[in-house]
Amino acid sequence: MHSIAITERGVTLVEMLVTIVIVSILAAIAVPSYQDYVRRSERQKGAACLMDISKQVQAFQQRRNVYPTSLTQVGFASATATCRENTRYTVTLTNETTGPACSGSGLDRYQLTAQPTSGSTQVKDGFLRLTQCFDGTAQRYRELGNNQW
Repeated sequence: MHSIAITERGVTLVEMLVTIVIVSILAAIAVPSYQDYVRRSERQKGAACLMDISKQVQAFQQRRNVYPTSLTQVGFASATATCRENTRYTVTLTNETTGPACSGSGLDRYQLTAQPTSGSTQVKDGFLRLTQCFDGTAQRYRELGNNQW
């Protein structure tokens, strides 16, 4: 009988270690980049949420000729609101403004602030504000470093 030599070739420990190192390096690059992408995407959703609530506040002002002092006046269940598509921010309404100054005072302006919910990835990003002045000037800015959104 003839014996057939069977050669089995497996993966060596060195080859496996090299593969693990390469995958680890790629993951170390990709994961933070992906997290940054998600954070920017959620920031844009937060800005859109502010604009949607701003439309409701403007509609209230058109009907009553005064800006509301609370989000409950425009149909929200409480003084703080979250948008359906974005629960990473909590929105509040005030009639006092900080940041870029508006002329006039009191109920002729409002400010919506989207504060990141604690524990969310948006905490690193800071909060968003939309200030609306009585003269129709909308001033949108991010509080963290005053970067435009």
